[in-house]
Amino acid sequence: MIMEDFFFFFSFLSDRYSDGDLTLTYPGGATCSSGFQRMTIINFECNETAGDDGKGSPVFTGEVDCTYFFDWGTKYACVKEKEDLLCRVTDQKKHYDLSPLTRYSESDGAHNWEALDSNPVESEQKRFYINVCHKVLQDGGAVDCPEDSAICAVDKRGNKINLGRFLSSPKKDGENIQLIYSEGDVCKESKRIRTIITLVCKPGDLESAPVLTSSGNDECLYEFMWHSAAACVLSKTQGDNCRVSDPQAGFSFDLSPLTKKDGSYKIESSYDFYINVCNSTSGTKCENNVGACQVERNGDKVWSLGIANSKLSYYDGMIQLNYRNGSIYNNQQHTQRSTLITFLCDRDAGVGQPEFQVEDAYTYNFKWYTRYACPEMPLECAVTDSENGKQYDLSSLSKSEADSEINWYAMDRSQPGSMKKYYINICRPLNPVSGCDQYASVCQMTYVTESDIIIEKVTISNLGIARSRPKIEGDGSILLEYTNGSNCMNTDGQKITYSTRILLICSKGTLSTSPQFIENKDCVFIFLWETEAACPITTTKDESQTCSLKDPNSGFVYNLQPLASDTGYTVTGNGATFKLNICGTLSECGTVKEQPAAGCEIENQKPTRQVGLERSLQLSSEGLITLTYRGELFPTSGTRDSFTIRFVCDSGLYPGELKFVRKEISSVTHIHDAFFEFVTALACVPVQVACQTTDSAGNEYDLSGLGRDHDPWIAVDTTADAKNRTFFLNVCKPLPPITGCQGGAVGSCVKYSNKGLKLGYVQMSPQAGTDGSVSIVYLNGDQCGDWKYSTRIIFQCDDTPGSPIFQRRDGCEFVFSWTTPEACPVQRAEGDNCQVKDPKYGYIYNLQPLRGQDIDVIVEEYEYHFAVCKEITGNVCGSSTYTGVNAVSSCQIKTKNPAQQKIAGRYTEKLTYENGLIMINYTRGETCHKIYERSTAIIFYCDHGKKPGQPVFLKETPDCTYLFEWHTAFACPPFKSISCSFKYVNIIQ
Repeated sequence: MIMEDFFFFFSFLSDRYSDGDLTLTYPGGATCSSGFQRMTIINFECNETAGDDGKGSPVFTGEVDCTYFFDWGTKYACVKEKEDLLCRVTDQKKHYDLSPLTRYSESDGAHNWEALDSNPVESEQKRFYINVCHKVLQDGGAVDCPEDSAICAVDKRGNKINLGRFLSSPKKDGENIQLIYSEGDVCKESKRIRTIITLVCKPGDLESAPVLTSSGNDECLYEFMWHSAAACVLSKTQGDNCRVSDPQAGFSFDLSPLTKKDGSYKIESSYDFYINVCNSTSGTKCENNVGACQVERNGDKVWSLGIANSKLSYYDGMIQLNYRNGSIYNNQQHTQRSTLITFLCDRDAGVGQPEFQVEDAYTYNFKWYTRYACPEMPLECAVTDSENGKQYDLSSLSKSEADSEINWYAMDRSQPGSMKKYYINICRPLNPVSGCDQYASVCQMTYVTESDIIIEKVTISNLGIARSRPKIEGDGSILLEYTNGSNCMNTDGQKITYSTRILLICSKGTLSTSPQFIENKDCVFIFLWETEAACPITTTKDESQTCSLKDPNSGFVYNLQPLASDTGYTVTGNGATFKLNICGTLSECGTVKEQPAAGCEIENQKPTRQVGLERSLQLSSEGLITLTYRGELFPTSGTRDSFTIRFVCDSGLYPGELKFVRKEISSVTHIHDAFFEFVTALACVPVQVACQTTDSAGNEYDLSGLGRDHDPWIAVDTTADAKNRTFFLNVCKPLPPITGCQGGAVGSCVKYSNKGLKLGYVQMSPQAGTDGSVSIVYLNGDQCGDWKYSTRIIFQCDDTPGSPIFQRRDGCEFVFSWTTPEACPVQRAEGDNCQVKDPKYGYIYNLQPLRGQDIDVIVEEYEYHFAVCKEITGNVCGSSTYTGVNAVSSCQIKTKNPAQQKIAGRYTEKLTYENGLIMINYTRGETCHKIYERSTAIIFYCDHGKKPGQPVFLKETPDCTYLFEWHTAFACPPFKSISCSFKYVNIIQ
């Protein structure tokens, strides 16, 4: 390429700027064997020091479907303005872009990211506000933070501290991306505060918050870890049906709203151009099957510019649609015309309008600014209680296309013959569901029969969009509100939009639940979800020195003891050699104060700066595990040398690998602090999976009753190998600790006399088959030749409880069968006289023992009086004047004005039972907001430890339904699932 051509291209290139890159496309090449025409894409990148006097040269990076990709570093692609410093990283052929995490003040609803504290200390508690490659926004708690700070800390007294400015682009650090903010406020030893943010690739996840991992001994260095899809390598992807996604980056695009069913888009130039998106043009002089055509303005000549198709390509922020095989040029090669449409993001453009750019090499180029080419704005799925500092993180419930689980769902069986299903996502849009709006976070389906086949069909495409962070309703009670759904007519005749409210309640140990539909009133849908994700973040210490920690929310036990090694682990860094052990001592390091050391530095082949006199193992409920060894106390400074090991999850690595991070030496105290990472499967957090599924006819199955916290299921094995092996299984939950089967969230393992093999991890929900069976698959077990071991459990509905039975081994997969009532379809049941029958097991739940005296619950400005399955007896709401079905069972009283009393529900003894939940609903209360009738809904949950327990107020819905939950032993079945077979085995030796 000569220089004149380069500058001509550069002037044309202004229309090709996307996500900080400059891209040149050469389409319309020779046809390849697949039928596609060859195409070349050159991605220009800034390189001020490129060879050939800054011109640089292209480097081939790969080929996909006869499209050839090149990178070209050159000084001519550099952005000169300082404020346009790019938030990108290039590592040879890999490219990374952190800009999706950047917040701008002009963006609607933009807020700073707020970090979670993995180890909050009440006396030192701070709130941390972060922006990425940009100064913090003067918003919320960050108002009055230093103007130039990219990260700001606010202490309990309201002091604002600058923890660093954005002065350098991010850089690659091993497999991670490191963003360093420097030149913050002055700290000890006249230094300035610096912040290191380490971003770890987590495919599809744009909702997780950064986590504070260290604030240093002198508070001059703050460290954060951030698991995010923005730290994943940028991908080249293709999609069909007018959709394309990048599962790694967490982006999904749907351009079908741009498709015209009838007609086309007209662009006037020296010719008239007619184009459509993912569909042929119609109502024009064009041929029937073309996606774009050119028409002579003052004549009858028409040229096809390519056959319509719906295949989109996505590369580094740019979406393209290519129509090929158009009319033939009158040249020697008889080249066929083609069209290339490049879609670019403009959030204010709406649908937008195509613009003709240039005809280049027999290809007609169009650009199209539209909001449908914009990636979703990441929404932080965490919240901090400003009153008590407790933090909550719901990001583990967010689903992306990178997950094996596509969306959550809830069923509504309240109307016989009109069952409905709701697809739900948390803090982000749904992953693609046919017919659902691409921005919707909740969508309603119903079941219809077409050609004798029952299918799902969308009835309301959008029940709300996730645009606001979670809100705190109370201790362990979080509210998500999705608004601006499809149009709806309320009971007052007003045209409004659908909205959804999801109330999440802290329930420790519940890893496999899903949302429950409560009601739909006046365009507002209410769901309730009991989950450990709604519990506040906590920190647990290993007080017993066993090197194991139990997550107080999930009950999962992290056991690091298997990492103890006789020879320890060795790593080098900063010109030094370090040796240490995990959960044990190391003889090579000698002693500290006459006690065996756990780690040391090696100088001149001798141990020095030994540590291990004190040991501290900590776990945050975010899954961050830290082990700290400290050395001998230096009386003059009151400090000690230390080794800090942070454990990082890698489900495929066991026992693990030690990595050096850095070493700090105090110029005043001369204390040495060394920091390490230990990558291991033992640090992996159990995946949040729903243990429920539906079949194509809408039948729901729930296997969560088979999940065990303590004793695993032992499979029946009738083969000749049974005397030498034992199979351990769990359902939707990790196995409890079993020697030989360590390695994180293992769902299945086999133990032989001399070893154990992991047969798969808990990663996905059950799946329903067309024959009425339900199956669970655990993948990515230990190595099996070129593959990995896996487990398949096939459940069949049966009235009699059974045990898992080993059936066969298919290559690397172990197959089990299991007959159980838990595999029968979920049914909704109604009962009278304060009783209801469980349709699965036939057990009758009896809430009559709760019929005693009236219940009083005081919540802020209101007091609620109600009774269970009877009328209230207190002299409130004129209860003595109503009898029979009109008797008052629930009354609301204003505490500051007791004379203001409202009937909140009338008498009923009817209970409903569905999938383990019992509910009584008092309806027909007094009018509220002129159009609603007040009602009271009480949901009873099983809790063997509470008899009778107490009701807890949850929320008042917009249509004046008062929600309560009641954990009580009277809602529990009189049994639990146990194994009907027995084999003696010593699980932990």
